[in-house]
Amino acid sequence: MEAETKEPLPKLKTFRNADYSEWVRLKNNYPRFVNYRNNDTESGYEELYSLHTGFYLRILNLKVLKHSVVPLKFAGQHLILALKLKGTNKLSSRGGEELLLHASTAGVYYFDEDTLLEDSSEQDDYLMVMLVIDIEQLSQAPLSFEQDSMPRMLQPALNGVEKRLEFAYHFGPDVLSAAEAVVERRVRQEHLSLYLRSKAVELLCLVFQDISLLEANYQLKQVPQKDIDSLNEVKAFIETNLRDVPSVPELAERFRLSESRLKSGFSSLFGMSIRQFLLGLRMQRAQERLAENQLNIDVIADQLGYRHTSNFISAFKRHFGMTPKAYQARVLAKFIGDSPKS
Repeated sequence: MEAETKEPLPKLKTFRNADYSEWVRLKNNYPRFVNYRNNDTESGYEELYSLHTGFYLRILNLKVLKHSVVPLKFAGQHLILALKLKGTNKLSSRGGEELLLHASTAGVYYFDEDTLLEDSSEQDDYLMVMLVIDIEQLSQAPLSFEQDSMPRMLQPALNGVEKRLEFAYHFGPDVLSAAEAVVERRVRQEHLSLYLRSKAVELLCLVFQDISLLEANYQLKQVPQKDIDSLNEVKAFIETNLRDVPSVPELAERFRLSESRLKSGFSSLFGMSIRQFLLGLRMQRAQERLAENQLNIDVIADQLGYRHTSNFISAFKRHFGMTPKAYQARVLAKFIGDSPKS
């Protein structure tokens, strides 16, 4: 039996009453540190883990003893998600923006350079989980977000069109549960690094999903019923014409929609882009045909609209982590294993 693989936990560096602005510098020198706070205004700790290059988890778990106003530095060129689990505080920027964060509220921030915000808190518990992601790393492993899979309201900032982004929203029980799990960490110490990384990725995906749903609900209210009828026809047409799906301009012309109304309306109505819907449908149909084991892979690829079988194999492997042949072999092995013995 092979020995269990364990990922070493980075050595813990400890500080006491270090300035809150120091974390932006310290994150580059220490992959894991705790800053214990014990003074006239608060007690508790600030904790930071480097999960991957450019991807950090920061936790502020404090008891605020009296009203306080402290400067919080936000790292430039990073997307920052501040998830408030306990207490109420107000974050104010020099530009005049003020966000009130209370339990189950997330603040979403991006600044093109390091920025100081004032954090004003009253006497209360203060628990915040922060995800800090270098925007260059969003498209890299282990995150690997595609551009059109990220919420649209984030994209102008992440593409460099806007220099700052500040907004808040109320998150639901899924985000709350994942954030609490990050704080509680009910896992063996030798598994902690992997656990925190996987939970942080889960948390990021849930927040993106929340924001995308808010966008879709708002935008759906703006879609006329006539367009909704046409968009349902577009979806049905794609489902029955996978072998030869027209381009977006051709679909727009066929169903008498502008390209912008087709793309934005489809995303609002179905929660995904046309390209994402098409890929998901092709992969679903591929699974069904492979499981039937009646057609070879070249025929399946052609039926699903792939002009070259190699493109189909690559898409399937990216989606499921295995080749079509490997998937087919696994299904066949399961079928044989589940068959009754004669």
